[in-house]
Amino acid sequence: MLIIITSAEEKFNDGAKKIKFESEFFGMPCKIFVFSPNKTKDKPLLYDISNEDFVYFLTNNIQVIKFFIPFLLSKKCFIVNKKFLQNLKSKLEMQEMIKKIGVLVPNNLPLNQIKGEIMLKGKVTYPAFIKNKCHCMPMIKIKNEDAFVSCFKKIKKPNEWYVEENVTDSYCSLQKFYFTFDKVASRGNITRKINKQIITALRDISKILKLDTFSADFIVKEYSKVFWCIDVNPASAFFNCNKARKNFIKLLGRTFF
Repeated sequence: MLIIITSAEEKFNDGAKKIKFESEFFGMPCKIFVFSPNKTKDKPLLYDISNEDFVYFLTNNIQVIKFFIPFLLSKKCFIVNKKFLQNLKSKLEMQEMIKKIGVLVPNNLPLNQIKGEIMLKGKVTYPAFIKNKCHCMPMIKIKNEDAFVSCFKKIKKPNEWYVEENVTDSYCSLQKFYFTFDKVASRGNITRKINKQIITALRDISKILKLDTFSADFIVKEYSKVFWCIDVNPASAFFNCNKARKNFIKLLGRTFF
C-alpha cells in the first residue's frame, strides 16, 4: 500500500488525491494521512503503517516529517526520499550544494549577513526575490532598493530569509521538470525533447541531495540554452504532469515490489 502523508497546514490535498487515483488505477491501494502535529488524536495513524507499505511525504512541514521519521525508521517500509528526510536541508543549503556540482543557481545572500540598511550593490541586482529558507513559505519580489529597505525592516528573523537575484529576462522561459527514480518528465506533458544537459543536471541533483523523486524549476535562456536551477521541491504532487505521476506509481511498484 502507498501511504501519502500531508500536513493540515499545506494545500496538497488535491495533489494527494490525484496520486491516490493513479495508484489505485495501477492496482496499488493508497491511503492519505492529513496530519497536524498539534492534534494528539492523529498519533494512532502511525500504527496503520506496516512493514510492506511505501511512504511518501507530500509535505515540506518539518514538524510533520520529524514526527514520523523516527517511527518509520524502526520499520521495514520503503520511505521515498528517505536519505534526504533523515538529514533535511533548507532551500538555501540545497542551492549551495547544487552550485558545488556545477549547476548554475542565482546569486543569493542570507539576510542576516546584511548589516543594518547596507544594501546589495554589487552583490544582487534588482529586481530580486526575498525567500524563506523553509520550503513551504512564499517569496517576495522586490523591484528596487526602497522596496528592499521597506521589506527588510518588517522581517523579524532575518536569519530565516535570504535574497536571490532574478535571472529572468525577455529571452528566458520558466521550465519545470519532474525527476522520478531516474525518469524525467516536463510540466504540462510537453512531448518536446528535453535538453540533455538538463537531464544530466537533474540526475546530479538527485545524487547530491539524495532524492529519489522531486520537481525542479529552471530558468532557460532560449537562444543560448544556458540555464539556472531556481528551486527544487522534494515533495512534488506532480500536479501539472500526468506522465510524472504515472512514472512515480509504476516505477515505485516495479522497483520495490
